[in-house]
Amino acid sequence: MAKDLNMESDSSPVKSDQDLRNNAEASRCLMISPVKKLSALRLVSPFDTDQEMIDLEVASVLAEADNCNDKHSERECSNNNSSITIHQLAAQGELNQLKHEVEQGVDIDKVDDSGLSPLLWACANGQCLTARYLLDHQADLDIVGNHGENALLFTSCYGYIDILKHLLALGMNVDYTDETGSSGLMYAAYNGHGSCVGALLEAGADLTLENENGHTAMDLTIGQGHRQVQQVIESHMLRMFDSLT
Repeated sequence: MAKDLNMESDSSPVKSDQDLRNNAEASRCLMISPVKKLSALRLVSPFDTDQEMIDLEVASVLAEADNCNDKHSERECSNNNSSITIHQLAAQGELNQLKHEVEQGVDIDKVDDSGLSPLLWACANGQCLTARYLLDHQADLDIVGNHGENALLFTSCYGYIDILKHLLALGMNVDYTDETGSSGLMYAAYNGHGSCVGALLEAGADLTLENENGHTAMDLTIGQGHRQVQQVIESHMLRMFDSLT
């Protein structure tokens, strides 16, 4: 998109209606992604498109079916299972097979070409049981992808509140930002995930943080027209104000 998305800062402490409209218009044009290398104007999973995930699932099922129908099915199925990476298993929530791989000594923190571990794949695809299993087996919470994406950013971005709450309970940095300066709160706000926004704010997320384009979580919320999320943020701000008086 050729349009310049940078927003000028307002020197006054209170933004006028015109300023808010300008912010909203600029924010509508803005697309932030945990995987910045992807230029498509939409938020995406670590797969480049949804079709890639579908193709992966179909290919895995068909391959398994073909091999298991062979007269030497046990041996073929074993060979086929070994061809599916631990990252694919985590993304698809194939927990039993994943457990088998871990028991066989596969590195639970192995990263792929994008720097993503099985835990990150599970978080990005909402595989709660798989994510919990990996965390229970000491998966490294500090691993980040090649562009700074981590487990908290993925779960916030896609609205997986159960995983997010678990990550926060484990003490993940609520204000961690990726290479774009975007926090989990910004991703959740941009995508209208009110429950995630509320959980992040409750955990102490900083509303004043700005990404590389100068946008705060509130700017992104207004720009996307997420009224319910805006109410969540405003209610939190009022509670903070009341606690100071």
